[in-house]
Amino acid sequence: PLRYFIADPIPTQPSHRVLARSCHFFNNGKSLMVCFLDSKEVIAWDVGSWTWIWCHKLVTRIGSTAYHNMTQSLLVWNLHDGVDVYCICDSPTEQLLHVQKLCIKMWDLHICGVQFDMTGSTVIVGGDNREVSVWNVESAKPIQVLSHGKGKFPTTSTSEQLLVQSIAYHASQVSKYMVASCMTDIINSRPVVKVW
Repeated sequence: PLRYFIADPIPTQPSHRVLARSCHFFNNGKSLMVCFLDSKEVIAWDVGSWTWIWCHKLVTRIGSTAYHNMTQSLLVWNLHDGVDVYCICDSPTEQLLHVQKLCIKMWDLHICGVQFDMTGSTVIVGGDNREVSVWNVESAKPIQVLSHGKGKFPTTSTSEQLLVQSIAYHASQVSKYMVASCMTDIINSRPVVKVW
């Protein structure tokens, strides 16, 4: 069973960071990074000593994130123009290096889900248009668009009614890949889940 290890990793830091959107273990579980929405910061700590390792301030706000351990890559839904891909550098400071931008047309500033595939070379992204898009990281081009539509939504849908906020990815040992997405049918007050 899990047991309590430590809490409050930033007692000496200013309190302006407020909303932590996500956190990810990295460096084989020896380090933890926390991503903050409005301060645009990603801060990393050493888990064993709970000492501060680095802080990287991004240009845009941080919506949702995903981390891929093998490629040491971080996806950031940036609440501006799409998804930014960062890589943890092996330099002494281990800062984040911006390596790619996936330009996604956004209708509103809603936070949508992002996920890596098993290899880290493909990204699955939700959106505010009833679509899930699959992107190649290296080319920054969409590979496939999956329609989450055809639900009973009004023709004058608001962006909240078109929002695919939750994404999941699974790969089995027999080369079976699955993507799940979830949005809410506001009129009928029920979730709409699709699996590909």
